[in-house]
Amino acid sequence: MSTWNRWRLAIPLIGFSALFFAASLTGTVVWWSLSTPGDRAVRIATSVLSAVSLAASVSIGAMRAEDVPWVRIGVVAGGLALCCGLAAVF
Repeated sequence: MSTWNRWRLAIPLIGFSALFFAASLTGTVVWWSLSTPGDRAVRIATSVLSAVSLAASVSIGAMRAEDVPWVRIGVVAGGLALCCGLAAVF
């Protein structure tokens, strides 16, 4: 897979992951003093999951691969789905 194709695949995933990470981190910081310990744990878990998704998104473009990196794409999609699931519970 060429460098251009890897980054073409990674850029939208980086955008979505960065958006989720910024929103979860902002929500954690803004609502920290008003949250219970259980709410704080959910907010921290959401922030960590979105950070892992962002790191996996960047690795798609940065690391050389011969084929489409389906496992890393799955990690990004799974992380974002879990963030949405935690947000729905919260």
